[in-house]
Parts: sequence; C-alpha cells; structure tokens
Amino acid sequence: MNRAMSGPCAVGIVIVNGPAGSSAAFTDTERLDVVLAFSRGWDTLYTLSDKNSPVRPHLLMMADLRVVTLSIDPATIPAPSTTSPSNADYTSRETPWRAAALQALGYSTGTAGIQAYNQYLLTKSWAVGVTPTSAYVAFVTKYHAAWMAYTHGSSAYQVYQYPWVSASGDFELAGAGGWGTDWQRVVAHETGHIFGAPDEYAASQCSSAQTFGVLGIRNGNCENDTTVPHVPCLMRANTSDVCTFTIQTFGWVDANSDGVLDVAP
Repeated sequence: MNRAMSGPCAVGIVIVNGPAGSSAAFTDTERLDVVLAFSRGWDTLYTLSDKNSPVRPHLLMMADLRVVTLSIDPATIPAPSTTSPSNADYTSRETPWRAAALQALGYSTGTAGIQAYNQYLLTKSWAVGVTPTSAYVAFVTKYHAAWMAYTHGSSAYQVYQYPWVSASGDFELAGAGGWGTDWQRVVAHETGHIFGAPDEYAASQCSSAQTFGVLGIRNGNCENDTTVPHVPCLMRANTSDVCTFTIQTFGWVDANSDGVLDVAP
C-alpha cells in the first residue's frame, strides 16, 4: 500500500449507529454532517497539495459509506475519564462497538477484520474507474470513546466520537472541547496521521528528534523543541496550512526535480 499522501485513496466511512431512540442513534441531519465533514476535510488536503507540492500528487479520496445499527446499550460503554487516556482507556471503550460494527459488516473482530475491509477497498471496482493505492477505515460513532478523534496508523483506521468532536465547547471532559462546525479540519489532521505525519503540539509529547513518514522526516515543527521557531500547521493546531516538515512527511517531495514525486503512487 502506498504510504505517501498521493494517488487514489479508498476510505471506508462506517457510521456506527445505536438503537433507535438512544443517545447513540444518528439523525439524518447528523449523517449528512458526517459526509460533509469528510468531503470538506479532504478538500482542505486537495487545496494544500495544490499549494505546497512541487508536483501534483493526484490525490483522490474515494468514500465507501456504510451505516450499521447496533443493539448495544450506549450506557454500557463507560464515559471518558481523563484528558490523557491510556491504551486500556481506548480499548475498553472502543472494542465493544467496533467489534460489533465489523461483524455487522461481515468481517471478523479486531485488526484482522479492519485489514480485510481495507483489502476489499483496495480491490473493489470503483465507479470512477481507478484503482486505489491506499485505503483506511474511519469509524464515526456516538458511543463513548476515550478521545474525540484518533488514528491507529499501523492498523489504518480512525475513530471519531461524533458528539464530542463536533461540539462547540466542552462535551465529555472539561478543557477538552470539540471543534464545532470546523471539525472537518480534524478529518484533514487525522488523515495526515494515516500517512505518517506526527502531531506537532506540545501536549502530544512530540520530539523533534523523531522521524516520520515514508521519507523519514524529523518532526521539526514540534512545539517541545524550544530551540527553533514554530509555525501554524495542520498537524500542530488543525490550521488550514502546513509547515515544510509536514509537507515532506506527506511525501510531497521532488528532490531531483524530475517532475515526479520521490514517492510515487
């Protein structure tokens, strides 16, 4: 699978719906908002690639939208309890509804099911007539999660806790407010993680000594490096711009100026 942010990418957007009348059930308006947020988030990436890539990366995001309705009572999933969740916090909240969603889609639970769905996305016949070179799954749910949005890059999937990430202020935890109508920027940010870009904000405990992405680029815009100035960036504060280091992490590099990205789709 192509590890650079270039070429056609297939995305399985799975809206994990709860029982009718429950707090985990989506309305038609909310489902539409999910679709629009992904479309606008990807538009942000298209704009950034046109502005910052030396060669057009021909980025094309293609969506496979699924809605699964579960019988799980949302009250059985514990609410988040900390702004610094542990692996156990993520697992205990995510596993019940994610496993059920994968089973509803016809896949096994765990990462094996996610990988099987990704393989389907890579090999299915797309109406646009192109074959994707990368794929990932995005679960959008109203069931509790340990954080409003996060990405498991190695397993190629994301989680968005919809009421939290789309909240205009604090929703689940004090001091951890959502992004309101701007949550499409979170989609763009989390897509960056799929392709290996790191967080650059101080609370992520980033280090400028670490390297990321298919080209092994150091995290030079990390806020924890006090020896250099920092600039606004999609991976630092969900801004609508990217720094030089992020551009390179995405694989938007043509070092020998031959008109072809160093990492081609």
